[in-house]
Amino acid sequence: MFKTKVRFSKSKKYGNARRNKALLAKLGTSLADSIRSRVVNKLRDGHGKRLAPLDDEYASSKRERGKRPVRDGLLSGAMWDALTVAIGRSRKGDTIKLYFRGSQAVDRGDQRTRVPNRTKAAGLQYNDGGRDVWLLSLTQAEIDRATEWLRKHLHLL
Repeated sequence: MFKTKVRFSKSKKYGNARRNKALLAKLGTSLADSIRSRVVNKLRDGHGKRLAPLDDEYASSKRERGKRPVRDGLLSGAMWDALTVAIGRSRKGDTIKLYFRGSQAVDRGDQRTRVPNRTKAAGLQYNDGGRDVWLLSLTQAEIDRATEWLRKHLHLL
């Protein structure tokens, strides 16, 4: 549901598969860092759409805790810390999958409950019943950088 996949064609045979998997994992981590930095600092998704403003109650709650009163997913930072990179291999090619894993305990009034990090990510993306932004989308510049990096580092037969 909240996954970004980057596919690489299997039209060329891969050389050292274990080394290439490590390179793809490094690229995935770099892409995850780039997405986090862009969303937190520029408050924009990969398509350039701005994240919706917070409602007044949540903004004042963040302000009281010394945080910026913007929709950045950084009240505790645990959601962004749970952004995970997985490398998959299939007949169609290799994939880099980014997703939010795990959950964290949050206070809801007088109760303490666990909220999955993917649910928190959904809260950043949806506003007024519709999806406003695509949190894990990539900008064209990020795609170009990733492609160029792969051309330099991926070892093909």
